Amino acid sequence: MITEDMMKIALEKTDGFMFESFAQEFMASILGSNFRPAGGIHDGGRDGLFEDENKDSIYIQISIQQTIETKIKSTIQRLKSQGKNIKKLFYITSIDVSKVDDIEDKIKEEFDVLINIKDRKYIISHRNHSQQTMFAFENYLKKSLDFLGDIKNNKIANTSLDGISSIYVFLEQELENKKGDDSLTNAVTDTLIIWALENTSHENKIYMKKKEVFDYIIKNIPIAKTIIKGCFEKRLEYLCSQRLNSGQKEIQYFKNDDVYCLPYSTRQKIMNDNLEDEKLYFDMIDSLIIRIKQKILDLNISNNNIDLKKIAETIIFILQEIYKKKGLEFSSYLKFNTDEDNDISWFIEDIISLSISNKLEITGEFKTKITSLVLSIIRNIAYSGNAEEKKYLNKISRTFALLFSLKADINIFQYFQQLSSKLKVYVGSDILVRALSEEFLHKDNKDTINMLKIISSSGVKIILTELTLNEVWTNMKNSDYEYLNHVKNQEEYMKEDKIKDIQKILVRAYLYNKNEIKSWSNFINSFCTYKNLHNDSAKQELENYLKLEYNFSFISEKSIDIVISDEKESITKIKDEAIKIGIDETLSNNKSKLIHMVYSQRVKDKEQGNTTGFGYQTWWLTDEKKIFGVTRELIKKNNGHYAMKPEFLLNYIAIMPSKNNILDTYESAFPNILSSSISERLKSDIEEKTTKRFEDIHKYKKSRIQVMVDTKVNHLIGN
Repeated sequence: MITEDMMKIALEKTDGFMFESFAQEFMASILGSNFRPAGGIHDGGRDGLFEDENKDSIYIQISIQQTIETKIKSTIQRLKSQGKNIKKLFYITSIDVSKVDDIEDKIKEEFDVLINIKDRKYIISHRNHSQQTMFAFENYLKKSLDFLGDIKNNKIANTSLDGISSIYVFLEQELENKKGDDSLTNAVTDTLIIWALENTSHENKIYMKKKEVFDYIIKNIPIAKTIIKGCFEKRLEYLCSQRLNSGQKEIQYFKNDDVYCLPYSTRQKIMNDNLEDEKLYFDMIDSLIIRIKQKILDLNISNNNIDLKKIAETIIFILQEIYKKKGLEFSSYLKFNTDEDNDISWFIEDIISLSISNKLEITGEFKTKITSLVLSIIRNIAYSGNAEEKKYLNKISRTFALLFSLKADINIFQYFQQLSSKLKVYVGSDILVRALSEEFLHKDNKDTINMLKIISSSGVKIILTELTLNEVWTNMKNSDYEYLNHVKNQEEYMKEDKIKDIQKILVRAYLYNKNEIKSWSNFINSFCTYKNLHNDSAKQELENYLKLEYNFSFISEKSIDIVISDEKESITKIKDEAIKIGIDETLSNNKSKLIHMVYSQRVKDKEQGNTTGFGYQTWWLTDEKKIFGVTRELIKKNNGHYAMKPEFLLNYIAIMPSKNNILDTYESAFPNILSSSISERLKSDIEEKTTKRFEDIHKYKKSRIQVMVDTKVNHLIGN
């Protein structure tokens, strides 16, 4: 049987030729023996013919083209020009089509042709319709899933220079933040707080509570949560302490009601800014219309059916699309390139062509002429724009700089998505004990549990070693001793101030959630049988539970010893030094083995000599800090750290914004008022620093940038 996900991915990955072959065989099964596929590839013609029960001919068109309506109209016109009496047409496409009924009705009214669109949803729902539909998948689409089985699949080699350069700039920016330079984070947070409070007013008794401000930001720009959550309260307090030139506080805080609002002077400035923004938008439209009229004359284009305002609005839409897909590249050109011979056409032509097809629905020679017109205008604006055009682009550029800082960039999303599929992490016992302690918390507070499940589902291979399993099991047994010897007899009298002093986290977790759990044995029974806790059978139960719950792989201590057999001297040295600084002997031995396992696995998989742009694949996932002090020489010898902190997976894999989240954020941020409101409050040095970094790295060859990205991501993971 073909799963829904398999078909979705295959349809996304397949090319036009393979999809046409698949669709012909697929539709032959659906429509029966009366379906006759056409030979070859027929763009604009028919790909098959079918006779219905009334012996009426139904033409079949198969395509992966995004512009559905344009494609169908072109097909009808082509068939009619060939003398075909077309009355019905089935359109088969690999993409999802919205408002199918509207498209079918519109074309029926215009051409008197009955249209039946079969889109991706239809294909997926009929994927197992018959043996023949499944054979069609096997014969033509299944091969497009081969990449899923290739662990070393390296998509970055096919990433555009803009993509890999953007990734480098982002990694550099993140490392700067890690070093304690929080100026960017603070500036972004301040910007969003002021923006969220724009509609408040003391005079009109319109206030917002702290939570309302935070929630408003997250509702409108969801991806901001990961950036601002750690400093939101601190920055709100800071802004309340700052005074404007008028003498008023930047944000007014009313302690008795615990509410916030902006002072009158700030609100007045915002109102003026918004009026100016509206005027700027219309000035931009007027300026573009003047340019369009001139280009129509220059390019000798017929002006009979041209909607000048619609083309101007399409150019603004295209500018926004360029920032979505090539933001840093375009910002860099605007800032640092004054030579018009240094052409930008090569990286924006495809965006322009697709946008014109989608927004203007034009084809053929007329589309070619309008594409040339739009490209010429955008080039002119980039190199010699007037005051209004430059001001408008500056606002969008600053908004893009903010969104880039919030990880709202398709290149960044794709990079970390690919990175997650390459990572192999040996999970530490500290992480697992913490996960067990969260079992009875509310789902929103299960940070460690949620992280492990999300990263596993994202493709990260998480490995449970027997060394780690033994440590978790031992912790549970020692927790049982502590409960029985020090807690059980006084359990009903224990208050919260006493609970926090209990050493074992699992015992504390039980006591804090006792009303739900009811008993200590119930708590342990959630992971293994309590009465067998001190027997080997409990260890096996615990192993099976962890593997099933978190999709862990498992490796025995014996297998580890074989891999690290050549490192016995170094293992003993690290173990002995760890014992000297107070780490238990068994734990010292386990940690030393795990560290050497990471390095040995990297050597075995040739990770150090294979510059992929994704850094090392193998890491030890732990919050362990104490042993770091005795491993500095080992880290230096092996050219990199062995440990990955869970915060990396949490911030860059588990809660990385989705592609849809990124696109939704652009949709809400780029329309005039929000874009301008944010850009007015974003310090200009943030945008300048981001684009300057891009310009600096862009001077290097792609191969050099890939090596630099490799180094940066290793530093970020092992920081």
